[in-house]
Amino acid sequence: MNRRTLGRKYQEIAEQFRDDLGGDVDSDQPQLRTFDDRIDLSNDNIKSLLLNERLFPTDIDLIHRSNLALDKAILTQARRDYVLETSDMRGGRLSPNTLSQAFESKEYSLKLYSVDSMSDHAMALRSAFTSVFNSRFTCNLYFSVKDGAAIAPPHIDSYDVFLFGCQGEKTFHLKGHGDYTLTPGKALYIPKHVEHHALPCSDDTIHLTLGYHPLTFQEAFQLAYKKDLKMRQLLDSPLLNTQDKVGCSQHLEKINSKLQDFLASTPTFTTHKTNEKDTP
Repeated sequence: MNRRTLGRKYQEIAEQFRDDLGGDVDSDQPQLRTFDDRIDLSNDNIKSLLLNERLFPTDIDLIHRSNLALDKAILTQARRDYVLETSDMRGGRLSPNTLSQAFESKEYSLKLYSVDSMSDHAMALRSAFTSVFNSRFTCNLYFSVKDGAAIAPPHIDSYDVFLFGCQGEKTFHLKGHGDYTLTPGKALYIPKHVEHHALPCSDDTIHLTLGYHPLTFQEAFQLAYKKDLKMRQLLDSPLLNTQDKVGCSQHLEKINSKLQDFLASTPTFTTHKTNEKDTP
């Protein structure tokens, strides 16, 4: 399935969530939705990513199945192995073979940050939500090994999160709201400030998350000034420093109108890779 087809597929999912949430991400109630299309990601896809992407330590977390501890030793070993395999003393990357072997051992759950830079499915999903909600989203992947500990303990996020089941069955406990089971073809919206955690699962599971990060007012102006010539001309105008209050007020209205037009026509606010530590 090509990117354009994926984009249309995930656009419909984003639009349904938008309509259910009343046009904006601003609800205090979780929502579980079932969709006709599923996001096809499997163990084989993760293995391929580990082998083909040249990952840095900041791109991945490995959590041992017996506890919630981040296993830094395996990442250290992967860095050493990369140097031995490539003779690259400066790269700081991780050995694909070491990561793949750790994954296949079934001893680790893992988290891949900014997975939209590695997967067409994740990229299409993030782009669709960015376009429909006219805001920024970060996209991470979670793999939980069968019968292993949850990747994150009970916690609260300061932002809204959308979760998408890709493989297996995983149940999330939301404090004050009960349990929600995520399977392929289902998506769960968790409002910000709702405490939640995933329960141990009876099979290997994969899910994607989208963390909602709207632009601040300052960021919106900075982006518009950088990318839009008309906005630069409006903001650099001497009318902003004039003593003519009426003229200045009218000019500010033009700036606000231009800013709204710019944001409405800008489907993607971030093109660089981020490593924000979303932990749903």
